[in-house]
Amino acid sequence: MSNKKRKTTILFDKLVGEPVFNLLSKSKGKNKPAINKKKIKNILLIRPGGIGDFLLNIPAFKELKRKFPKSKIDILLFKRNEFCRQYYSNFNKITVIDKPKELAKFILSKKNYEVCIDFDQHRKIPSILCLLSKAPVKIGFKNNGKEKAYDFSVGYSNKKYEAKLFLDLLKPLHISKSLSENNLILVRSGSKKKNSVGIYASAMKEDNRLPIEKWKEIINKVGKNKKYHFFGGSKDKERYDLIQNELRGFKIHRRDGKCNLMESLKEISKMENFISEDGGVYHMAVCSGVSTISYWLHGEENMDKWKAPFNKHRGILVK
Repeated sequence: MSNKKRKTTILFDKLVGEPVFNLLSKSKGKNKPAINKKKIKNILLIRPGGIGDFLLNIPAFKELKRKFPKSKIDILLFKRNEFCRQYYSNFNKITVIDKPKELAKFILSKKNYEVCIDFDQHRKIPSILCLLSKAPVKIGFKNNGKEKAYDFSVGYSNKKYEAKLFLDLLKPLHISKSLSENNLILVRSGSKKKNSVGIYASAMKEDNRLPIEKWKEIINKVGKNKKYHFFGGSKDKERYDLIQNELRGFKIHRRDGKCNLMESLKEISKMENFISEDGGVYHMAVCSGVSTISYWLHGEENMDKWKAPFNKHRGILVK
């Protein structure tokens, strides 16, 4: 999703989602239902967001499947993370909810879910979908007024790593799971490419990007004896061209737009380390088991929320 489309989605959620949410949430019952885990046969998950949100949700997905191995688990995805099924697709049904036909099918379908979990952190459209699921047990975050849609709401904190928060949403189902680094690893490489450094310097959110001059400074400091592999999509070409033009004499391998998600993940796992801005490819590096250095422009809380809290991942606040 482009930054422009992202902003349009946020505006739509505010102008349309807010009033519809307020209308639907008023008619919701106030009594908390009893939860009988033995009777949970059908579970609906809602997961909007981008690559990072999906990757950090996988430990919770896996734990749900482990605790309810015989239950049917469906998920509502949005277009921007539909392709993330390459990372994890152990669902009975995947519905891309912002495709009009699939949205209509979901709304009109007969629903028999016992539980619906909304993993979205902020927006009201996912809360509306949770209400429309008709599940007697609805779970989501207590944040931005979203808790009005749920029978069980879980506290949300900007100071807590997102993957841990997603696991917290399982607590109403009496599932308590701590997060370890291994829970996030999706692929490991047995062999590293000597002196290879992965670079992600084109975050989707423009205000997460370091100035090109800063990237020149970072890479110059690491030195010319390394091989630099630039990761990203085809849309990142223009920015990477500008950075490459500032690094004459450096060994640069362009992988932007040349690999799908799983190919990129496997290639990232072969790097000796990874240097990144705040964005989806950073989370891919974390899930590949590579040591990272990441740069964060929006304060310590933002870094606490998104930087992996393990020793091999170093975060640098940029002021």
